[in-house]
Amino acid sequence: SSPAVAHMYRAATAGLDYLFEHRRDPRSGLIRVLHPWESGWDDSPRWDGSPSAPFKERRWNKQKRALVRSIRLRDGAAWANPCFDVGSAGFSALVAFNARELGELTANKGLLAKASALAEAIDGHWLDSRGTWSDVCLEGPRGTSAVRTLDALFGVLVSADAGHLDRAFAEIFERRSFWRPYGPSGTAADEPAYDPGAYWRGDAWPQEVYLVMVAAQRRGRRVAAERLAEKLVLGCIGSGYAERWNPETGAGLGATPQGWAALASEGIGVLEPAGAAPLD
Repeated sequence: SSPAVAHMYRAATAGLDYLFEHRRDPRSGLIRVLHPWESGWDDSPRWDGSPSAPFKERRWNKQKRALVRSIRLRDGAAWANPCFDVGSAGFSALVAFNARELGELTANKGLLAKASALAEAIDGHWLDSRGTWSDVCLEGPRGTSAVRTLDALFGVLVSADAGHLDRAFAEIFERRSFWRPYGPSGTAADEPAYDPGAYWRGDAWPQEVYLVMVAAQRRGRRVAAERLAEKLVLGCIGSGYAERWNPETGAGLGATPQGWAALASEGIGVLEPAGAAPLD
């Protein structure tokens, strides 16, 4: 615990408590997102069930603006959206992971209990046939989203199911799906929607690679962590510290340089102590 950031603990706890109390779907147990922007994965193919027509960036941008207008507020906060309400496996995993981190740091047993319950709920949405955790579409997209994206595998951060973990990590390192030359990619390469140069349609993002690297470290998967660290360093530095990059070519995409590409230093920190040779 660092005194320099201790003043943030109360606000961070309040934010997580809000999600648990007001955004947790009682039936699925997952945390609801009411707009793609809330998830962070704006143009993810996991949301393609919402518009009836095939994905077109201009059409989807128009749809996203319409989804802002359909949000219903309560006390200034987004409360419901009859056109988009999704229990997101990936977002739920991030909430559970952060709640566990903060709960351990502040010895908050209540927060730790909520994190464990959410992690258990996430594991209830594992689809073995697809090798991924699945969303639950409550409003808007009809049917369950099982498009294989890297964020949907963030359950590796919190899952207690050894079988799910083995399969999820195997998917990350599968050359036909996520394990690309400069990957892992944001969308599995064998998905019809895969586009390695498009925003959240297949491009690689340093923060996503970092999170699965951390998961491998925490799970004692040293070789897996080193392989991910190498890709993180290769992508960040090779792209000129770009916001994101093409996992097939390494070409930088988005803002360059981007501050979060400094996560390359975390990858170097994983590789250097072990004296690891380059891995493929």
